[in-house]
Amino acid sequence: MSSINRGKLYKDLFCAYSKAYSETKSKQSIQDNVNNIWSNIKNDSNVASLIEARISELNKIKARKQVSLHTLRLRASEKGNFFSVKAPEESTNRSSPVVENEEIVHPTTSQKTAASNVIEEEGAPSNKETQIDVTDQVQSVKANPTPAQCSIKSEIVVLLSDVKALKMRRDCGLLTENMESELKLKTKNLEALRKRLKKKERDMIRHRKRRLRKKPSLENACENNPDLKKKLSIRGKVGRPRIEEDQPYLLKAIIDLAMHGSAAHERRRDDSIRTVKTLDDLVTKLREDYGYNLSRSATYLRLLPKRANSTEGKRHVNSVPVKLIRPDNDLHKDHMDGRFAKTTISHIDSMASLLGPNEVTYISQDDKAKVAIGLPAASKQAPLLMHMEYRVKLPDHDFVIAKGHKLTPSVYGFCQIKANGGGDASAISYSGPTFVAIRSSKHSSSTAFSHARDLEQIYEKSEFSEFTHTTIGGKLKPKPVLVCIVDGGPDENPRYEKVISMAVHHFVQLDLDAIMIACNAPGRSAFNRIERRMAPLSRALTGLILPHDHYGTHLNSQGQTVDIELEKQNFSYAGKALAEVWSDTLIDGHLTVAEYIKPEQSDIDQASIISKDEKWCSRHVHQSQYLLQILKCSDNRCCNQGVVLCFDFCPRTACHHRRL
Repeated sequence: MSSINRGKLYKDLFCAYSKAYSETKSKQSIQDNVNNIWSNIKNDSNVASLIEARISELNKIKARKQVSLHTLRLRASEKGNFFSVKAPEESTNRSSPVVENEEIVHPTTSQKTAASNVIEEEGAPSNKETQIDVTDQVQSVKANPTPAQCSIKSEIVVLLSDVKALKMRRDCGLLTENMESELKLKTKNLEALRKRLKKKERDMIRHRKRRLRKKPSLENACENNPDLKKKLSIRGKVGRPRIEEDQPYLLKAIIDLAMHGSAAHERRRDDSIRTVKTLDDLVTKLREDYGYNLSRSATYLRLLPKRANSTEGKRHVNSVPVKLIRPDNDLHKDHMDGRFAKTTISHIDSMASLLGPNEVTYISQDDKAKVAIGLPAASKQAPLLMHMEYRVKLPDHDFVIAKGHKLTPSVYGFCQIKANGGGDASAISYSGPTFVAIRSSKHSSSTAFSHARDLEQIYEKSEFSEFTHTTIGGKLKPKPVLVCIVDGGPDENPRYEKVISMAVHHFVQLDLDAIMIACNAPGRSAFNRIERRMAPLSRALTGLILPHDHYGTHLNSQGQTVDIELEKQNFSYAGKALAEVWSDTLIDGHLTVAEYIKPEQSDIDQASIISKDEKWCSRHVHQSQYLLQILKCSDNRCCNQGVVLCFDFCPRTACHHRRL
């Protein structure tokens, strides 16, 4: 009993019963009757033989109904109310049964089955091994629609019913001469249709076998020769491919066009770039400079949408972190000197690109927003690619624990200069290592002296030696040119006296050939390269709460400080915890070095500051509203001899000279 497939037996019984009573009983009635028959014989030891006997009886019932159907049609044709027997010249052209109301009688499913059976009985070859059953062959081979075969089968069904009716008239002795000639013609046409159908079925099987043999051979050939797959335009997926498959550098071209001259997000918590170019300008540049002929809609679908949750926003599947500036009220404020300051920085970039990475240290500097202690460091949730199984507990307050309980990070970002830039301003990249100096907002302040102390520490760290030092005469020395781009705050603005004095100190201490400090116009600091580092740093602080009482509380019930030394220890612990988080952050594959600066070591040592008189400054210091230049002069008695750079640089003409 275990070898009997009961499921197949039940299915065969159900199919046979359905075919025998398909026109007289409903589907539900057929199901109930089959279940009753099955329940009576399923437990019998000879269930297989009983099912076969029952199926044989059902096939006989089906055959008797088919004969009755043809007899009914024959009687109807004799009475003239089913077939209209036409004149001899008209009957030869009839291809389908016609009723008196000129309605075409379409063959039913049982008639099609009967036609298939009759095809086997009449005119079939005597060799059973070569005999092809129409229904079984089509079901076993057909995988896709076959309209040509279906058309031939429908013609065979109609023509076969006519031949059968004429033969029954002949057996009854009612066949006329015209009908006899019509029977011969239809029999001949029926044989021709059978041959055509069999030929098409054989061709279908042969073509399928050929495709199955050809596919692995073609795959092996494409694996051995990758260029062959491209030449034959063979793709792994069905449908029109995306543009990026044939033009893989399209997205990189969009980023390159949008990167230069663009701004960071207004809140600095997003990696998106707000480009100053319009969509039409971007399409034009892609076509003229790179040869990509894209429409406006195709280009926009590769940018970040205005609203990602909208229906249109869901079409932006493969996009770059570039966002068009929207006509909102949160745009950066325009300034009358904005273009002048931007041109100055562009000329400095061209000069740095011309000198190359071995002679220029390029630093972008800014202070990040203060990080509160005792509160979530970043209130905006960053996207997570995992499911959190534990609860995130946050404090039940949203106010600062006490006055001044914040940390001030000063961020210094190195900008990598591409070799062989040839004066192209775009050779100054946005990537490079980052140094973050963390100070207590209550015990320290961000001044020109604190930034000077950070710059000295940067030149002392071995992690940044590749960007700050070069080999001159077999010795490791600071690169001769230092470029600093700042945001124009009071602690960094190049037109203030303390900033100038600290620049002179670094110029003499490091023995530089040139030092340049430039800034954008007010309200345009988002275009500074360091702003691109703010989003990854903010993302690392999402959900982070820095403790304010690790060594014990230093506050009373009114939130006033009662123990200053304990307060400094708590601030130090929070700052070191923040530095540890940021030190594990990689930005564009480059390391981040974060360090907490103690309040007593926040500023540069006043006694070690190198100062120069006004006469020296008049020859070396060139000051303007947005640019500070300190250059070596051409007098060998004043400046050291050797490989020096002597600049006569003007932002308007961008001329600079180098001599040995």
